[in-house]
Amino acid sequence: RHRRRKPKALLLDFNMNSMAVDDDFAATYVLGPNLGGDERSVPHASFDFPGFGRTVDIYLPNAVFWSHLTQTIVLVSLFGIVLSGVVRSCVVKRRGSALSYLVGIAVICANVFFPYAIIHVLGVQNLVTKFSLCAFTTLYLFRTSEAIFGFSPAGVEDSPKSYLWYYAFPVELELDRKTAKPVEATKYEVAENALMLLKAFLQLCIMFSLFAPHSFEPFDGRPAPGSSLLSYFNLGHLGNCFMAAYMFQLGLAFYGHAMTAVVNLSAGLKTIVPMNNPLLEATSPSDFWGRRWNVLVHGVLKRGVYKPVRKY
Repeated sequence: RHRRRKPKALLLDFNMNSMAVDDDFAATYVLGPNLGGDERSVPHASFDFPGFGRTVDIYLPNAVFWSHLTQTIVLVSLFGIVLSGVVRSCVVKRRGSALSYLVGIAVICANVFFPYAIIHVLGVQNLVTKFSLCAFTTLYLFRTSEAIFGFSPAGVEDSPKSYLWYYAFPVELELDRKTAKPVEATKYEVAENALMLLKAFLQLCIMFSLFAPHSFEPFDGRPAPGSSLLSYFNLGHLGNCFMAAYMFQLGLAFYGHAMTAVVNLSAGLKTIVPMNNPLLEATSPSDFWGRRWNVLVHGVLKRGVYKPVRKY
């Protein structure tokens, strides 16, 4: 029934909320307005699919959402900048002492509770904004673990500036193999990342425009509740799963390139490509997980979890 209606496409309109917010609450808190629906009735552009009998309406990205997301990222980044100074002064410089362990544990606890406090106090409703909050603080948690057990790259610990960018922003810095210090980004690399950011943004826009009207399931084939396991291995269901995975990849790629652009332009440091098209270009499972899929998480878990557990 849904497919018989005229689909309305919302370009990158991440309107995913779990509850509504009244006007007084929305006016009180910057991040409080409900982003659960889009009441715009006049599209910015429309086009027909020849031979399919479908008309797609295109809306520009939701400026309110991007404003709220930017404010959230700035807020949590400031929190990370403060923590980077505390961790470097009290944990890295005093590693092995009782004070370093106490401060490290306190910082880890702060990172666990900080996103919940912000969501509650500011009334954050949008799921993408919540994800951003949790992604940053989860990174800070593992960065703190690295600092406690001595597995942070030595080159980034030498300078307060380098450690700030390493700790407070969700990127994997490119380190010199000899000195282990951060490598400076060239103008070409900055421009290349900007193009990759634009490419990911446009791809994400197109995907949302095409598949949002169909609840992100463009193909028929969802098995009925209680179906056998084999019924899930039909082309329609597998196609929907692949499209969902590809959109998730695009979202992480856009997020990573955006953070890389901030570090490139603000600090002049080079970063490792966070998401290198693993679904379409990986040649083996090790290539997929080790060199293409979310390299940031790979490095963080290795230094913040695997090495400490293996050593202690």
